[in-house]
Amino acid sequence: MVTKYVFVVLSFVIVLCSCDGREREEEVMAKILNETLVNAAKNVSSNNYQIYNDFNNKLENPASSEKAYYFKHKMDSIELESKNIYNYVDSVKSLKNIDWLSLNKSLNISKKIFLSIDEDLSKEFSEEITKFNGNLDSLINTKNDLFLRNLSGNKKNVFLNKLFCDVKLLENELVRFVNSKISNNAFTFDSYSTLIGQNVTHLKQGEELIINAGVGAYSSKAQPKITIFQKDIPVIDGQGILKLKATGKVGKHTIPVKIEFKDEHDNKRTQIQNIEYTIDK
Repeated sequence: MVTKYVFVVLSFVIVLCSCDGREREEEVMAKILNETLVNAAKNVSSNNYQIYNDFNNKLENPASSEKAYYFKHKMDSIELESKNIYNYVDSVKSLKNIDWLSLNKSLNISKKIFLSIDEDLSKEFSEEITKFNGNLDSLINTKNDLFLRNLSGNKKNVFLNKLFCDVKLLENELVRFVNSKISNNAFTFDSYSTLIGQNVTHLKQGEELIINAGVGAYSSKAQPKITIFQKDIPVIDGQGILKLKATGKVGKHTIPVKIEFKDEHDNKRTQIQNIEYTIDK
């Protein structure tokens, strides 16, 4: 809602600036729009602060700290680059003649930084990232620098405050997305035991061999898929159990156990371990 509204009011100001004999009305409207944009940026900043605070709480929570630390660099990178943009835009506010081209080049560099932070992030928000300075980018590319040079006072601030608001909105979407990766369904363990185990290593013909397999400290959240003898084994509470009778020749036998699962970072992993047993006379 805020993004669409800001775009509408900025378009309205651009139309007003093209009309003659409306200076007083334009200044009044620009002042009102500036207040609206400043308040919108403050509200979004407040929400961003809450998201960062929630993320920091997850860093302190033993159940989510490991995964949160994996994403900490990404959160820090988003926060740092957002601050860099905000400070840059704020630094040119007091300038009589703004170098709009340099400002836009700096914003385009920031876009590349945002896109490089995380692959999933860039896929999800590539359009939002590439367009957050769309109005300025469009004016620069169409060589409409006369309009930019004529911006002054409240009209100039409307344009800059629009950039303030846009970067805060973009930051909000990015940190919200990253923070959602460490939800209340944090990677936790259901029970503890060995990865793959067996009840005996020596047995006689007809005796029972029991193989149990799980993911480290058995975790159903790892979504394990367990395969023994090329057969999928039902998984209950994060572990699969196979019972079979010892058959075949006297001597050593080997059973490959394959486990496919997701680790705490949602990466797919595969482990294969052989179970060995001996059939005695």
